[in-house]
Amino acid sequence: MKRMKDVFAEQQRIIILQLMYQDSDYSLNDQILQKALDLFGHAISIDRIDAHLRFLEDCDLVEVDDLGHGMLVAKLTRKGMDVAQGRSRVDGIDRPIPME
Repeated sequence: MKRMKDVFAEQQRIIILQLMYQDSDYSLNDQILQKALDLFGHAISIDRIDAHLRFLEDCDLVEVDDLGHGMLVAKLTRKGMDVAQGRSRVDGIDRPIPME
């Protein structure tokens, strides 16, 4: 049985991928992602967002650029697009949820 924190983390990661997929250049910074996750009921720290981005980077789903001053920008990869659309699955990431 999964722990609740793992369930939340998996959902937060798929939301991050889906938000990036909807962006015109498939990239968002960690601060924008934090505000967007708030809208989905996930009020988490910027450190937690950055940890999710590093996890996604380790899975080759995003490329992360450190701009300095504590800001990260992540860009979706082709593999990340497939996961965001539900075309492929990766452990530690929930299935896509309908977004408008």
